[in-house]
Amino acid sequence: MKVQLSVQSMKLTWAKPDKLRWHPFGVFGGLNLEDKAFDNLSGVFCIFSTSTKFIPTRRPPVQPVYKTVYVGAGDIRKCITTLRRERSVKRHGPQSVTWAEVPEALQARVTAYLADQLNPLEPHSNPEVEPLQVNLPYTP
Repeated sequence: MKVQLSVQSMKLTWAKPDKLRWHPFGVFGGLNLEDKAFDNLSGVFCIFSTSTKFIPTRRPPVQPVYKTVYVGAGDIRKCITTLRRERSVKRHGPQSVTWAEVPEALQARVTAYLADQLNPLEPHSNPEVEPLQVNLPYTP
């Protein structure tokens, strides 16, 4: 008898070099994809651009504004390396990237949820799967 677990939500640990910054997406940004940390690293990722907005009634008054360019899943090293060459992605200007390790069996569901919530500028086809709720890397 085969038992299938029903996962309703998942907490992800999003990659950041420190609490205040995101990893640069570009080739010359300092993200070394040849690092051993990327060996066999599979999961989901978000490519995005950031700007700031001044809201005088908020503390702090300068708030980040995120625009999601692309969400995807798979071998993180291979995916980011390939997308760094894609004109459709590069045309959106300077970008950052973050990723989270996710079991391969759940990647399509997590990617579907991220695409629904973050509305990427570059569409990514998702098979019709039930989205799996996760914590977002940032608030769009």
